[in-house]
Amino acid sequence: MRRSRRNGLGSPFQVGVPTSLLSGISDDSFGLLITETLSKEGVRQPAFSVVSKDTTGAGDVYHGGYIYGLLKGWNMPACMAFASSAAALTCRNGGGWRGIPELHAVQDLMKFSTIS
Repeated sequence: MRRSRRNGLGSPFQVGVPTSLLSGISDDSFGLLITETLSKEGVRQPAFSVVSKDTTGAGDVYHGGYIYGLLKGWNMPACMAFASSAAALTCRNGGGWRGIPELHAVQDLMKFSTIS
């Protein structure tokens, strides 16, 4: 990947990440609404029902989970579901970076849990 002089990162086109503008609104326990601004399509992802110990790092884990889905070629609803599951487990586990869940735990929550 060719690196940019400005920030050291390659262009999104070089890693196959689709480019569009997203806007999101978080509604705490009710979930998240993300709108793709070019098509004006919105997707709501209800929150996973977990008992939260600590929310430290949940947003960062959400973003990482969403990017993981993009790199896997998933659509927006799939990226949101995976990212929401990862963030929910981070809140349940607590402890900031120590609470970041493993891949199988994120997938299990998506399969076997209820959403609010």
